[in-house]
Amino acid sequence: MKITIAAALSVVGLVLASGCDAGADPDADAGPTASPTSAAPSAEPTPQADAPLELTTNSQRSTSCLKESGKVELAWFESEWKANEDLESFRFSLVDAAGVRSVGFPINVPPVNYGGRIDYSGATSWDRRDLIGKQRFVSWSQRDSTDAWTPIEDQTGLVVFHLRFTEPKASIGGVRASYVTADGEKGSVEVAMRERFIVGGRCPF
Repeated sequence: MKITIAAALSVVGLVLASGCDAGADPDADAGPTASPTSAAPSAEPTPQADAPLELTTNSQRSTSCLKESGKVELAWFESEWKANEDLESFRFSLVDAAGVRSVGFPINVPPVNYGGRIDYSGATSWDRRDLIGKQRFVSWSQRDSTDAWTPIEDQTGLVVFHLRFTEPKASIGGVRASYVTADGEKGSVEVAMRERFIVGGRCPF
C-alpha cells in the first residue's frame, strides 16, 4: 500500500503508496562516513532467492514534486528487508543517487507482528517522521538505527532514509543492502527503482 504523508510539506503529484541499543538515538545523525549515498559494490549483488537477506520495494517508477523551497529533507521509506538467516550486521545505501544524499544511518522500523510483511511505503517531512508510526502496520517505539540492529532469521523491517536534497532535480536508482552473516559471509542485495524529485520548482503536472 502506497501512502503519502505530506504533513508540513507541500507535495504535489507524489506517486507514493502505499536487537537494539537502548541508549542509542535512532533519529540522530551519524558521522559523515556512516552511510554513503551511492557506492559501487565490490562484487555483483547476490540474487535475492539465494541471499541470506532479501530486499523488496513497492516503488518502481514515480515522480515527486516538492513545492517547499530552501532546505528540504524527507523521511523516505520505500524498502523492506527480511533476514533468511542470522546476520551479524547490515548496512543500507542509495544506488545511483543524484541531487540527493542520505544523512547518517537509516532507521529500521519493525512490524507489529514479528516477521510480518510491511506493505507500507511513502515519504513525509523529516521533522514529522513520527507520523510513520501512526500506521498500525509498524511499531515506531521499537525503531532503531540500522547500525545498531543485529537481525535474526525471519525478522523483517522497514528502512527509513533521511534524505537531504542538494539540487532542484534529483533521482534515486535503487537501494542496496550489504550484510555480514553470523558465519562471516559478506554479500549484498539491491532493488531497482526510478524515483525522481523536483524541489521548489515548477511542476510538470
